[in-house]
Amino acid sequence: MIAGFLPFKHISNADVKASEIYLDSKNGDDNNEGSKEKPVKTFTKAIEKTKDGDTLNVVSLSEKNITVNKKITLKFISDVTMKGTGTGIDLSDGSHLTVANGKTLTMSGYTTAINVKKGAEINDGNYVLDKNGTAFSLADGAKINGTSKDKLKISAKEQTGSG
Repeated sequence: MIAGFLPFKHISNADVKASEIYLDSKNGDDNNEGSKEKPVKTFTKAIEKTKDGDTLNVVSLSEKNITVNKKITLKFISDVTMKGTGTGIDLSDGSHLTVANGKTLTMSGYTTAINVKKGAEINDGNYVLDKNGTAFSLADGAKINGTSKDKLKISAKEQTGSG
């Protein structure tokens, strides 16, 4: 008996297609697959379903404090308002935060609205970060990186801290 081998094809990260997960706290269900038609309900379930390179599209969000601990893009595709305490959004290395064109992410009441760790970025979007202790905190190596002045707008009025 002669054993044969199939040719080996190297699969790089570029060959792996990134996917999109949808989060809708108002109309989603954590038993759903996370598609546009069948979104999940909680951020915990949504982040669990993502892998590096994915986009997590937020339609609505009930959580007041979230941590993006994967190398994904967190994209707010609807107007979302977050009110809370502590840190609102914590972005870890390799994660990106963006808001869809024409939509707004509004955050207030936080000690730090957005904490951007080394290797993470705030990208295009309309961010209203008024009335927080600190609008955003940037670690060394963290970035605020927009494609143009018209695409990235940040309002940070009435802060009690700095940033």
